[in-house]
Amino acid sequence: MVGIDGASWTQIDHFIKIGKMPNLEKIIQNGVRATLNSHFPFTSNSSWLSILTGTNSGKHGVPELGTKFSNELPILWEFLSKNSKKAIIVNDLSTYPPLNLDGIMISGGGSTPSNSKKFVYPDEINNEINSICENYIPTIPEEYHKFMKELNFEGAFAVMEKYDKDVANIFFHLTKNHQWELACFMLENPDVLHHNFWDKEKFLMKFYSWFDQIIGQIKKMIDDSGADLIIISDHGGGGVDKHFLPNTWLQHMGLVKFSQHDIVTKSLTKTKCTRDKLRSDLEKLHLRSIFSKITPKILKEKIPLHEDEVNFIDENKDKAFSKTYGTISINENDPIKRKELIDKIISGLLSLKDENKQIVLEAHKREEIFNGPFVERSSEIQFLLNEGYRWSPYLRDTSYLIPNNEYGDEVRVGDHRPEGILVAYGSNMKKGERLTKKIMLWDICPTIMHMFEVPIPSYMDGKPLKEIFHSESTYQSKNLEIVEQKIEDVIKSSNYSYTDEQEKEIEKNLRNLGYI
Repeated sequence: MVGIDGASWTQIDHFIKIGKMPNLEKIIQNGVRATLNSHFPFTSNSSWLSILTGTNSGKHGVPELGTKFSNELPILWEFLSKNSKKAIIVNDLSTYPPLNLDGIMISGGGSTPSNSKKFVYPDEINNEINSICENYIPTIPEEYHKFMKELNFEGAFAVMEKYDKDVANIFFHLTKNHQWELACFMLENPDVLHHNFWDKEKFLMKFYSWFDQIIGQIKKMIDDSGADLIIISDHGGGGVDKHFLPNTWLQHMGLVKFSQHDIVTKSLTKTKCTRDKLRSDLEKLHLRSIFSKITPKILKEKIPLHEDEVNFIDENKDKAFSKTYGTISINENDPIKRKELIDKIISGLLSLKDENKQIVLEAHKREEIFNGPFVERSSEIQFLLNEGYRWSPYLRDTSYLIPNNEYGDEVRVGDHRPEGILVAYGSNMKKGERLTKKIMLWDICPTIMHMFEVPIPSYMDGKPLKEIFHSESTYQSKNLEIVEQKIEDVIKSSNYSYTDEQEKEIEKNLRNLGYI
């Protein structure tokens, strides 16, 4: 199983067409191709957990990025391990710390702190990692964001390229030297590249050409062993032309009146002193660490996020606000006023037009699209922007819709789209099949459980994709094994909590990527 975060048929089809991905082209010609549909809020952590738990976020409990919530359900690797199926998992992008499996697990990505010493199970595998990778960091290195702020695209790409190559080298080393029945690795780079390099074909071509070589090696493993291969992404990607600022829109509509900054922040805004600019200037002088320690929190909060910022959000006071990707939170206790406000915001979002083009494709109350014991962890309103538009948390005095060239950020050129990828290839898969059936993230977990003859709990939202197997495959003919199981009986509580330093690092990475 190969997970490729944010991979899109838009880019893959383009590079196949111009001859840069011959190995993947052969796999598709001799396998199954489909769109794997993501789900609200279309962010990586929540989506990967939907893939691995077979459920929507109202059940697994992680509706947004960050460390606020943890997964509440068993994931695919645990089901396999409990049924004595050995697995090797490299760079799991949604699970930290790694689980005590029958096999090997390496955590990575946005949920894993860069300074972690606990991202590998069992511990002794660290020695093998260190023997084949120099200075392995299990997440996006801070250096990447530094290069992006300097618009050093070559430097930034090289940092992510090393991360990818390290993950692939570890995967091939471990699968060669250890027993396994399921092997998986995930790459975070495509999602990051799509955010920052969507309009830079040279870099995208370099990545996808390299990825195709890796797929070529995996294809040989599959052909030699008679195994099966599934390639998936958690969501797709698309280009950005304009930035939609829901907080500015809420204020323009008169639905919310955010508080005015005091004279200190207003003065800093006039001098174009923002948090990012101040951090950058202090880093150049090697003074950031010192100033961070000695500056009171109340003073830090007075530094504006953006040079046009004139207002700020007070989560304890403001009736509606948008602080996480593609969502609006409601802070109104009166049930009648609360319903009226939600209905008014949803109606307003769906009526937004930009030169006759709809800005918001979908807007829903959380209870309409999620189900399970943790629905209320989600923000009250979930929305999906049309392609070409990107969510931004900023408050501006000018407009709630800002073109790229006026936004003041030269690196936000791509964003998430709901349409991910699914490719299936191997001795049990159909050949040359293009599925048009709507397939969801949560169908992947029960499909793989079915392949391993592991009973599927009834609380899962997903169903095994028997359509991918050819008629003579045993996976096609054997009956599904569904076991009645209440979700309340399997909810688990995490014993792990991040340190304050780790939480700040993860939040900083999310901010740098534009998710909060």
